[in-house]
Amino acid sequence: MNKISTLYIGTCLLFFASCSCGGGKNKPEATDEALDSVHTAHDIITEDSTMIYENNTGTWLGQTLNKPTVEWSRFKLVEFWGEDSATERLPLKSAPDFYTKYAPVLKWSPDSTHILDIGSYGSVVMRNRAGKDTLVHGEPDTEVSILYPKESLKKRVLFGGPSVRVLNAIWADSSEVAMLTSVEKPDTTKKVHIDTLLWLIDVKNNFYRKYKWQK
Repeated sequence: MNKISTLYIGTCLLFFASCSCGGGKNKPEATDEALDSVHTAHDIITEDSTMIYENNTGTWLGQTLNKPTVEWSRFKLVEFWGEDSATERLPLKSAPDFYTKYAPVLKWSPDSTHILDIGSYGSVVMRNRAGKDTLVHGEPDTEVSILYPKESLKKRVLFGGPSVRVLNAIWADSSEVAMLTSVEKPDTTKKVHIDTLLWLIDVKNNFYRKYKWQK
């Protein structure tokens, strides 16, 4: 797994800016790696913007964030990486009624080849007073996985403690899924700060992008 982080993206952008400004003899030359990373990040942001706003994903973002409109410029790309197709795929052990009981937290892709499981981990099915089955989250931890029902395999995407919460997820198309999560982080004054992150996952090419919502 080769991750490109916020720090590296920012360093490349600053380096690129220093190479672009000033005409002195000692002007540094941009390395191929730095330029490639800047161009790659720019291409990713542009393509993701098109993907988000050419379908109902943009509307979904506004509804989930409780905003009438959501400007793409307020999402900052903080990390992107690719993974091998077989990396960390594990057997999917599920009961025959798993897909029925956990339907509220299973997001099927439009072509039914993949599922984003945003909440079956640690959850139990209980019957409420009205006689209906409901999901009750019994674990403090959160796990999100991509399920491959035809192969009976699963792959963990995210695992976090009580500070991590999955807000919602939606499939933009048969290969791209978008997910919003929140993470509680204490700041220097010990006040709790909440980061909202947008995950975009290409499940067929195993390519991951993570954006931070600038409130």
